[in-house]
Amino acid sequence: MDAPARRADWWATDLPLDPRRLPALWPGWILTDHGDAYEEVAALIGPALLLDFRPRRSSQ
Repeated sequence: MDAPARRADWWATDLPLDPRRLPALWPGWILTDHGDAYEEVAALIGPALLLDFRPRRSSQ
């Protein structure tokens, strides 16, 4: 997310909202769905990218 540039990029497969609806909800923004192109997102984020693969603890 780059608020000053009005740009949002995401990499996800579980978006709860149909991405085709986003331009109407975010007028004037550049919106990019990178789908499964991890390397595109990694290039945008750079060394700050952190993926946490630790298993979640059960709440039981």
